[in-house]
Amino acid sequence: QGINMPKKPALGLAVGSEAGCEGILGGGQKAFDITASGTFNLDDFKVKSTGIQQTPAGTGPISTLQMSDLQVDSKALGEGASGTVRRAVHLPTQRQIALKAINVNDKGKCEQMITELKTLLGAQSRGVCPNLVEFYDAFWSDPVMYIAMELMDAGSLDAALKRCPKPTEEVVSIITRQLLQGLHFLHKERHNIHRDLKPGNVLLHSSGAVKLADFGISRAMDNTMAQAETFTGTAIYMSPERMQGKRYSFPADVWAVGLIATECVLGKYPYNVRPDMKYFDLVLTILNQNPPSPGPEYSAEFNEFVAICLHKQEQSRGTCEQLLQHPFILRYAQSSESVVAEWLRGEKMES
Repeated sequence: QGINMPKKPALGLAVGSEAGCEGILGGGQKAFDITASGTFNLDDFKVKSTGIQQTPAGTGPISTLQMSDLQVDSKALGEGASGTVRRAVHLPTQRQIALKAINVNDKGKCEQMITELKTLLGAQSRGVCPNLVEFYDAFWSDPVMYIAMELMDAGSLDAALKRCPKPTEEVVSIITRQLLQGLHFLHKERHNIHRDLKPGNVLLHSSGAVKLADFGISRAMDNTMAQAETFTGTAIYMSPERMQGKRYSFPADVWAVGLIATECVLGKYPYNVRPDMKYFDLVLTILNQNPPSPGPEYSAEFNEFVAICLHKQEQSRGTCEQLLQHPFILRYAQSSESVVAEWLRGEKMES
């Protein structure tokens, strides 16, 4: 269930992530402005203190969320690429949500906020994907943009791997299946590369649901063959082609899936890296070492799945659609999310 707000129509955002806090796109095109009345205008929609309102059709308010509707925790749940996330209660419905606050005076965070709003609203316009964190609304209070999203009450996969027992191969398969489903939607329906896929951006619910979050640096592709040339994201989960500054596309996210699946069973980042390692040394390590694997104690299917994801030649990695048909995923296709829920409670662990 959502916050019981009116369903939002497709807003058709077309703003690129290159916009900065000055509100100017490349070529001098205006990206956004802030009116004297305190309305944040971004291309064909505007955000007020009472939520998102649609323009230019002049249809009026399409949501009514505002800060007075919320009771916000003072303690932060975490930091995303674009801002700080806190738990909040939507007082009219008593529903718990996640509330991200982004200060648009920070140019880097402002750029990422525009990208995130674009991705969240664009994904919603194509239907709700059960493996992407659901967007509820956004409202503006100068100089902060607030984004209200679904609360994933079990936190990140990164945190779960630290506090929970070592997961079974079945648990890893179910987590990976949901991760691939979210990525498949992002790639096929949105033509977006996530670009910052890591355990900290894979969120869990106590029900066992797994969802992708933090689209602050995702990149939209004009078509399925397009390739990005920019360098952004968490370095240790970057694919070899990205580390070398080469053009890259959807296979860069698949590389991160392989690392995440392996990290689940190894209990640590799969490559042998040091906290003080320089970036150049990290690049050499990943380029020169053999890709990591779960190891001989795990099934041949699991090891093969990871090998496909971590192929150094990006064209040899499977697509999300292909990987969802891999025996490692199909072997546990009938296993429900409740298996992940048991693991989160400490009941499902490797014997």
